[in-house]
Amino acid sequence: MSPTTGLESTRIDSVRPITAGRSCRRGVRRVVAVLVLASAVPAATASPSSQPASRPAIAPATTQPTSAGSVPLPTTQPAGETQPVVPRAGDTPGVPQTQPAADRQPAIKPRLELHVPSVRTLLAEARRSNVGFLLDTIGDVLVEASTASSEGIDIEQAAALITQIKQWPDSSIDAVTYASDTQGRPRWIVRFRWPLRSLHARVAAVLDAESSRAILKDVTLSPAEDGGYKIALAESTLAYLLPAGESESLLASSPDLEFPSRPFVGTAQTRAEGTPLLVCRLNLTQTEKDSGATWLSSFSVVTNVTYAASVNESGDWVETVHVDWPPISGLGAKAVFGKVSQTFFVPDEAFGSLVVNSGLLAPGMLEGLAGLGPQVMTTRPGEFEIVGEMKPGPVASRTHSTVCVTVLPGTGFFPIPDIIVQARAKAPDTLIQEIREAAEEANKLFRDREQPEPWHESKVGNRVVFWNDGSSQSRGLATPASLRAVLFVKKETDAKGRERSFLVIGRTSTSPEELVERWVGIPRRPDRRFLPSVRKTRGQVWVNWRQLYRWLSPWANIGLSTLASSTLLPDVDTIASRLTDASVTVKMRYAGLTVEHHGPVPGGVIVVPALLAVATAEGPSGASDLARERDAARKLKVLHHHAKLFRKDLGRWPAEVAELDGYVDFAGNPALLRVRQSSKKAWSEWGKSLLSFGGKADTQDQDEEEEDDELGDIDDSIYVIEWHEDSWRLGFAPGTFEHLEELYVDDTGIIHRIEKNIETEDAKNKAG
Repeated sequence: MSPTTGLESTRIDSVRPITAGRSCRRGVRRVVAVLVLASAVPAATASPSSQPASRPAIAPATTQPTSAGSVPLPTTQPAGETQPVVPRAGDTPGVPQTQPAADRQPAIKPRLELHVPSVRTLLAEARRSNVGFLLDTIGDVLVEASTASSEGIDIEQAAALITQIKQWPDSSIDAVTYASDTQGRPRWIVRFRWPLRSLHARVAAVLDAESSRAILKDVTLSPAEDGGYKIALAESTLAYLLPAGESESLLASSPDLEFPSRPFVGTAQTRAEGTPLLVCRLNLTQTEKDSGATWLSSFSVVTNVTYAASVNESGDWVETVHVDWPPISGLGAKAVFGKVSQTFFVPDEAFGSLVVNSGLLAPGMLEGLAGLGPQVMTTRPGEFEIVGEMKPGPVASRTHSTVCVTVLPGTGFFPIPDIIVQARAKAPDTLIQEIREAAEEANKLFRDREQPEPWHESKVGNRVVFWNDGSSQSRGLATPASLRAVLFVKKETDAKGRERSFLVIGRTSTSPEELVERWVGIPRRPDRRFLPSVRKTRGQVWVNWRQLYRWLSPWANIGLSTLASSTLLPDVDTIASRLTDASVTVKMRYAGLTVEHHGPVPGGVIVVPALLAVATAEGPSGASDLARERDAARKLKVLHHHAKLFRKDLGRWPAEVAELDGYVDFAGNPALLRVRQSSKKAWSEWGKSLLSFGGKADTQDQDEEEEDDELGDIDDSIYVIEWHEDSWRLGFAPGTFEHLEELYVDDTGIIHRIEKNIETEDAKNKAG
């Protein structure tokens, strides 16, 4: 016998639901690819539908699909919060039912909600946008890369499959994801504006086509036991096709889920400039059963994040990211980031620029960027020492908190971009003198350690310039370039014609004097650019995509050559009219924050996947009922796995959890013997101990328990084993969970859960 000695070695096999392994995951990816491609179909727009969103009783669909012209599209619903959905019973096989499903589980919100009014319109607008040419370039790269590769998907078969899917009619798409069930299985639903018979016929035709057999092999579509259809790979079910009315159908991870009665279609902030092409919302509160929490534990810094996108007449993407938060969060955010009231000059040849007002962060950031204050000194190769006093420097005390950061194209042999930071200066003559004293103080630190002095003072014209050669901080290191800090004062005229003095902090890999001459010599035309360009903003970003494309496209072409030797990005002069400038503006209120983006490149290609990743991520067990129950179910799976090993070796099931000590390393994994309390119960027990005045006795009992733990005793009191000759089950002791009567795993590995009867509990509480 070779017993398992730890939890980690068995966590994967014992916690995950039974699947077909790697082939199952490949099947999931293939089916998802089919459904994504299925959405990309041009067709005529049909009349809106008024069918309800909730799903009736499931019945097998056998009729023929309707014509393309009869497919309804969604109606525009009023904005508002999505009504909470009640997931159906059946999270766990074999669950004894004590109450109707609608009464057993508290209503929860979806974690992620996505709404696409028309897939056809979304794809058409994406091609019409200013970066639509990139779609053709990416397609050419994929075709050539797939043709050259001896592995992967056959390009001709994929093309035939896509051609077949393009014949499908248009549809809106609504998708929601929920928190994982008690055993960690994902829960999601996608709704199509097609009747079930049509969706089934189209998916079946794709799976039966000869062109798709090589791509989607071993994936089957068959009638489900309770109605509808299921998509399966080997013994594992990947998804279900379910009806949702006469003209709607669902693709769901489980037949026991229902779509929200009022799907999310946007908010007032996202509909400010017309109907969006895509709306997505991430909910961060009330997405799990939370009856065991308190108002303190349910507090969230951010409640939800909403994203919406559209394309304007000029071909630019108009995107909005709106963040809702409690007023206390808005109060803290406004304390950190103030309004930007000062305008700054920004040259047209820059890559981009950022304007922000941060009274708490800007002073220390500027001091460090300038290279003053405590110095980083190399004592020997690979070893550093920080010397000097931590005290307010001249940059932090003589400049305003609003700063403008501008990135300029590099000019050296290795064109590393130069960075220019502007901050309005107070008493510029005094500032120059204090910088001189701070630089001399830093040089003295290096002289005392017999190292070269980093700071130098020179003049460019009549302008005093301080610069740090940077070599003292990278001695003995192999670096492609050394960024030098450059400080000088420059007078600028703002957007209202007022002349102000600005401290300019530069970081350059070339000559400091050349950077000063370059910045001072940039023409200040009457129509020059100023940031911010709007009023009442907390920050603004400007991006010069034409300049960025000119700099990045040669490097991108080098990378593309490894995939497709004959495919290159268009020349910048050819597409100059499409490479418009981008602007990102931040507006803040006590109730939320709004980020508006106008530009040629959609930020949604990053935002939407990021929201999906956050929605599907499972963190550590929290205070909510579902989170604690999910963690408890994992513990039951782990112990059941080792109990099977015990039975295989000794011919019987263990009568006590402590008997598994040779199979499970309880000392290394003490969490197996504990269940996290809900915050409501923890606060209640803390209050009782505070009012009982029995602190000494409680402390003595606690010391005895800790002493027992040190002696190696295993406290398995949270578990109860029912042992019989022909059956066995392991469960948690009564009273472990506030919302469950029982939670146990039987000898077959199936987890059972019985919820408490709320009416009986209320009667007991009143009687007590």
